[in-house]
Amino acid sequence: LQFQKRRRDLSQPFQLRQALEFIEKRFTSNIDMREIAVNAGVSMSHLHLLFRKHCGTSPIQYMLKLRLEEARELLAITNLSVKEICAAVGFNDMKNFSAAFKRRNKLTPTQYRRLTSG
Repeated sequence: LQFQKRRRDLSQPFQLRQALEFIEKRFTSNIDMREIAVNAGVSMSHLHLLFRKHCGTSPIQYMLKLRLEEARELLAITNLSVKEICAAVGFNDMKNFSAAFKRRNKLTPTQYRRLTSG
């Protein structure tokens, strides 16, 4: 699935909008903060400050949020296995994926699928 592009708040700094767009286009890939900062044309520390000030989170936490939102959608509307979804949303490890999913949703991916497939 293609993650729907979020509306941009034009009052946000241009560099932050660049970083958000970069993350939203590549959140299923293995990207790090350095790549995000370079794309936005800022230092890593400035990138972190922009995210904290305007988004209330870090760039990595923002990317994790997107991955887990996408996983929820895939679990609800596809028949892909949990392992396939784990890989599709950019996780390299099932254990980390399941733990992150459960922390955010209070259910394991399998429990969430059962709940939404009824």
